[in-house]
Amino acid sequence: MDLDPLSLKILYLSFNDPFKSPGVYRKEKEFCQAMQDSCSQRKILFKGINIFTADTREQTDGLQTPDFRIIDVATPAYRLFKSIPLFCSIFRIRPTFSEAYREITSYRPDAIIWRFNITAVPGIFDPKKAHPEVCLISEHQAKEIEELRMTSAGSMAAPIIQRHRDKVFRNIDAVIGVTEEITRYELACAKLDIPSHTMTNGIDVGSYPLKNATATERDSLRLLYVGSHTAHWQGLDRVLEGIAAYHGKVRIELHVAGSMNASTRQLIEKLGIEHHIHAHGYIEGTALNRLFDDCDIAVGTLGMHRKNLTFGSTLKVREYMARGIPFILSYTDEDLCPDLPFVLRAPADDSPIDMGRIHQFTTQLYRTHGVTLSADMHTYALEHMDYKIKIIKLLDFITSQLHQN
Repeated sequence: MDLDPLSLKILYLSFNDPFKSPGVYRKEKEFCQAMQDSCSQRKILFKGINIFTADTREQTDGLQTPDFRIIDVATPAYRLFKSIPLFCSIFRIRPTFSEAYREITSYRPDAIIWRFNITAVPGIFDPKKAHPEVCLISEHQAKEIEELRMTSAGSMAAPIIQRHRDKVFRNIDAVIGVTEEITRYELACAKLDIPSHTMTNGIDVGSYPLKNATATERDSLRLLYVGSHTAHWQGLDRVLEGIAAYHGKVRIELHVAGSMNASTRQLIEKLGIEHHIHAHGYIEGTALNRLFDDCDIAVGTLGMHRKNLTFGSTLKVREYMARGIPFILSYTDEDLCPDLPFVLRAPADDSPIDMGRIHQFTTQLYRTHGVTLSADMHTYALEHMDYKIKIIKLLDFITSQLHQN
C-alpha cells in the first residue's frame, strides 16, 4: 500500500454500552484522547466512534468528546424485545453494524482498531464490505470463548458463537491483546498466522487526583473495592470470607464503590458481617476522592484464575496506582515489577484473604514510605501505565502493517 502520511486515517470502533460499562467507556475515551494527540504529532487523522443500543433513552450529550463520538442506534423494536435474547441480538446487531458500515464508507480509514465484542459475533462483522482495502485490527480484552463458557447459557451458545467467530476472523488482518497470554490465545483460536501486538491497558494518569496518604497508624483496617459490579471472577467473596475468618484486635471495614450483585449481598448476610461492609453504590468526583483518602488499601481482582487467566491488565489497578493507594491482587500484571513494594500478592486460588497479613503489610508500607507513598505510586504509573507511552508503540505497529499491505 502506498501511504501518504498526511492522508493516513485510523478509526477506533467500539460497540460498548457506556451506561452499562462506564469503566470501559472511560478507558476508551482516554485511549481516544491519547491517540488523537499522538496521531496529530505524526500528521495522522484519527477518529473514535462507539456505536451501541441503549436499553432506555439515555442522553449521550454529556458523553461526547471531540475524539470519541457516542452513537445510540436503538430502535423501538429493540427496546420492545430487549428482554428476549434471540430477538435482542437481531434488533441490536443489525442497526449497530449498519451504522458502522455507514461511518466506514464515509470516513474510508486505512486502518480500523475494533474492540472485539463477543456479543456482536452472532452477526458477521465485515468492514471490508464497506471498504475492501481497510486493514482490520481486532483488540481483545479476554479469552472470550472461555469467558462465555463460565455461565450455563453461555456454554450452550459457545459452539455456535465459536463458528461465527471463526468467520469473523477471516476478515481480520492483525490482533492486539491486552496481555501476552490473551494475544497467544487469540492467534491459537483463529488458527491464522497474522501479525500481533500486546498492549496492556493504559489510563490518563494525570487525570486522577492523588490520595492523601497518611503515615499515622490506626486501630482499624479500611479496604476499598472500586468496580462497576462484583462478578464472581472479581473474587470479592475471598475478602468477605477473610473478614468473617478474622479474629484479631483490628477493626475491619470494607467499602464498596459500585454495584453489589445479589450473590455478594447473600454471602455477606450468610457470613454475618454486615457491620463490616459499607456499600456506597456508584459514586464519582469528590465523594469517590474522599473515599480513597479515608481507606488504607484497595482490592484488586482476586479471581482471575476463575477465567482461566494467569495474567491480567485491569483498569482498577491502574486507577489505584495513579491515585496512590496500595492494593492486593492475585494475578500477574505485566506493567507491575515483581518486587514492587506497593502490591500485596495473594495466591491465585479460592482461599479466604488473610486480613492479618493485609494489616501487617499496610502498616509497614505506610511506616516506610510515609506521606510520599501516593506520589511514589503516581510516578510509577506515569512511567509504566500512561497511554502516552503505550500508544507510541501501538502506532508503530499499525503503520508497519499498513506499509506491508
